[in-house]
Amino acid sequence: MNTDSRTDHSQTKDDIALDLAEMAEDSAQPSDGLADLASWRSTDDKLWVSSDGLVARLWRVDAEITREDIDRILADRGIVEGIDEQGINQALAVARRGQVQHGLVVARGRALQRITAARVIYHPGLEESVEGEMNWQDVLQADELTTHGLENFEVVAVPADTSLAEWYRGQFNPGSTVRGESIFPKSQGAQAFRIGRGVTVSDDGRQCLSQHYGYVTLNGASLQVVPPLWIAPDRSETHYVHLPHQFVELPPSEEDLLQILRLAGIEHGIDSQAIKTVCQRIGNDHRAPFTVCIARSLLAEERGEVDIRYAFDPLHALSWDQMQALYNSDNLVEFRKSMEWLLQDSGLRCPLLRPGDLIAEKIGRDDGRDDGVFWEVGSGIQIQPDGMSVVASQWGFPTLRGGRIEIVCPLWVVPDASAAYFVNLPQGDGADYPSPQDMAELLAIAEVKHGYNERDWEDSLRALVSGQHMPALLPVALSTPPQQGAEDAFQWAINVEENRVGKILEDGSIDFRERSRAPSVREGDLIGTFIPARRVTPGCDVLGREIPVPRSHMLEVLCGPKVREDKDGDQILFYAEEGGEVIVEDRVMTQHHRTRRRLRLSISQVINVDGDVGYGTGNIDFSGDVVIRGSVQSLFSVRAEGSVHISGYIEDGAVVTAGKDIMVGGGIIGATTQIEAGGSLWAKFAQEASIRVGGDVRMGSYLFNASLRAGGKVVVLGRGEGKSRALVGGLVWSGSGIETLSVGSPYNSATHLVCGVDYRQVEHLERLRNQHRTCEERMQELMDKLGMPNLDMQQFRQQLQRRTTEKNRREIAAGVRRLVRLNNRRQSLMEDIEEVISAQRSLARSARIAVRGTVYSGVDMRIGEISTSFKEEHSFQEIRLVEKDGVLSIVERPLERRAPSKG
Repeated sequence: MNTDSRTDHSQTKDDIALDLAEMAEDSAQPSDGLADLASWRSTDDKLWVSSDGLVARLWRVDAEITREDIDRILADRGIVEGIDEQGINQALAVARRGQVQHGLVVARGRALQRITAARVIYHPGLEESVEGEMNWQDVLQADELTTHGLENFEVVAVPADTSLAEWYRGQFNPGSTVRGESIFPKSQGAQAFRIGRGVTVSDDGRQCLSQHYGYVTLNGASLQVVPPLWIAPDRSETHYVHLPHQFVELPPSEEDLLQILRLAGIEHGIDSQAIKTVCQRIGNDHRAPFTVCIARSLLAEERGEVDIRYAFDPLHALSWDQMQALYNSDNLVEFRKSMEWLLQDSGLRCPLLRPGDLIAEKIGRDDGRDDGVFWEVGSGIQIQPDGMSVVASQWGFPTLRGGRIEIVCPLWVVPDASAAYFVNLPQGDGADYPSPQDMAELLAIAEVKHGYNERDWEDSLRALVSGQHMPALLPVALSTPPQQGAEDAFQWAINVEENRVGKILEDGSIDFRERSRAPSVREGDLIGTFIPARRVTPGCDVLGREIPVPRSHMLEVLCGPKVREDKDGDQILFYAEEGGEVIVEDRVMTQHHRTRRRLRLSISQVINVDGDVGYGTGNIDFSGDVVIRGSVQSLFSVRAEGSVHISGYIEDGAVVTAGKDIMVGGGIIGATTQIEAGGSLWAKFAQEASIRVGGDVRMGSYLFNASLRAGGKVVVLGRGEGKSRALVGGLVWSGSGIETLSVGSPYNSATHLVCGVDYRQVEHLERLRNQHRTCEERMQELMDKLGMPNLDMQQFRQQLQRRTTEKNRREIAAGVRRLVRLNNRRQSLMEDIEEVISAQRSLARSARIAVRGTVYSGVDMRIGEISTSFKEEHSFQEIRLVEKDGVLSIVERPLERRAPSKG
């Protein structure tokens, strides 16, 4: 089965969409805000801006006001977007004729506009409800097993780790207020699907994955994977129920069936031969329904086994892995999000046991004697003296860890010890909750010493017992936070706006008109002031530990090049040593569950070339950024430690080198052209050039016969004239992956793709190997000189004894010391070599080559050390490495048809 197949190919993910955004309305239009004008009372406020920032109005336009007055009012209020020049001039003309106007619209912003809505794409076969679907589930849950009518059902059967649904972001065009502020949709941050039993969510939260083999159900937006088992009410028999299904290429393995038996808490009486028969029978015909008994307590008795009966239903309770994933959440937001996913399973039942409650008992013998079956139990569980049952020794949720019984404490302490919560999982009938005294004992077991308010828990307990709907997390202990007057702050003396590099247009070129520069300052200008926090008193976490007042440098401001600092009392002032652009590096770092923000200020000088780089300018070699509004002509060079922005082309024979990014509005031409960037490269196209890039490469149109090596990802969008042939000829070498519309052409067979190999690490590895080789050669020369076949201390002592003079002995000792140093250096180099090789292998395992169009014959592809060739045309291929039984191999599989992502 191809688990990546989908039922919707009309749209694509937006690779640069902001967060998980979806608009609440199809299209928001600018509001005139007439309803809000009634609240405009202040006669001093001559200009009014609507609450959404999309409309600006003047209170009064009369004969005394001039255009300069209006411009000054707009400038004072920061109105820069959508100014209605014609409307203002017409209003002034009317006012001069004596007609006073009120509420004149002087500016309109640009509303947010949705392009496509967020959506969920389900696994094939799940997009439509199957009539009678609930009936086959009734068969699995019935008190008696019946096979009547099973042939009328058809289900979707999936193995473990199959993608059942994928969430796609919506696409939108951002808006702008009249003040020029960008308007983005509010982040929803939640999936449109819900998950039930047997289903988990991928780490990025974008996919639903099956946890085990079973039949998939889709009820509304809720997904479940149901084990194909019928279990007798007294658990005396377990039958495998096979229903006609589709989309499975391979039958379930014996391990698949053993896994779902373990999930059901069935460890004994398993018929291995019956399981083998089930697998073979499905492999021969998966369209015919049948049932087979695969576990029976009578069989356990015949074998001298003792079956285990649990006081809870393992199939409907959380597994140990789910519990651990939940309790290992890093913070409250992550815990609540995980709880939301788990509680969407309406069949979840997790009984809360009190000390002394029965958890499990052994059955199958009339005399009640234990036959030696070993109980595997965790903490909080007590085995009874007769060995035939186990009970809880403390409050907790029972769960299975394979065959091991575990009790999970119903309390969760936040990793930073800021709070302790009672985990309110659904218990089903006969729910039980700890009393205030029980809760105090539970908190003591969890080492919670501070913040417990017995009265608050009594209120929560009354609500729980009365059946009121309560949150999934109930606070029982809260830390006392430290008290401080104000947090660290940085007060800017300049207007800092975000830098944007540009936008890829539909023809693949880059429009720099939307690019904004950093604010500029003159020598001696004040950039900003750091104001430290004022401390008061420390706090106390729930574990009784003191919470120190955060240091004043929770916000840290550092001086970069051309910036100096002066102190004024407890404040720090930052000044520009030279004129130029202010570059702000703003990072947020988390360490030991504490967040720190770091601002780094520096001044960058930028060279602006209004035309071409040619004979009029000469070669350019600069320590900052270079902005060229024309092209780089043939045989000229541009070198910059910062970024290089070129509105035109890079012509044949030109050399462009940048320490950071290179942005080319046009294309790169010429077999002798050389490009090298420490960061990323954006261009419309590249043809027959030599390109080396430390980061990502993004071509708007095509890549033809180029030699390209990138440390990051290579994306060829294939727009404009590159639609039919996106990546043709040459060598493309990428560290993390390649995505393109097509590869090769019917007339060019020399196209080579390499990914999962960082060319910089390859060069580094070669240097290390050369140094290692040189080190070994020097060691050998030194050992030959000392007459030592190897580094042996016994031989060293013998050499010293043979020497008659003190000078000779000192020479031998000095030579051995040099030899030891060389040997240490050799070992260190070997460790570095192994580390680089390991990193390269890890990179290869995560890399992929994705072709959304045609892969023509004669194309060679390599991932890591594994290569493959295409002898005929393929469509929509994804190539990646897969490890099986310790052996790496390339896997080719069709790629879902999607339009290329927008730049």
